[in-house]
Amino acid sequence: MSTLTKAQVRTVRKQLEAVFATHGITGFDLSLGNARFDSAQATFQLKVTKHGQATQEQSALSMHAVMDGIDINKTKPDGEKLIEYHPRKRKYPYISQKPNGNKYKMSTQQAKMFFGE
Repeated sequence: MSTLTKAQVRTVRKQLEAVFATHGITGFDLSLGNARFDSAQATFQLKVTKHGQATQEQSALSMHAVMDGIDINKTKPDGEKLIEYHPRKRKYPYISQKPNGNKYKMSTQQAKMFFGE
């Protein structure tokens, strides 16, 4: 009897993401969240967002950036910009993204230094 491995779960994730990209539901964005698995099954978290609507994290960014004096439209010289705010992450609530897709967390102080008004 074979068991489900981490590599197999990663392969399934890639295949599901490919299916969502080509055969998504019209008007909605689908993304896979965390996966939990044991020897027999895997459970993925599926997030469905209405196309063009802001996520909770993006809405929180707009609100908290104003309170912290941060310009969310500002871009660093390397193209990095703020994309999300996570209120439960007290040390590093701001998330930025570079043009190559890499995401970085930063403290409120760092966000003010790089993206302050």
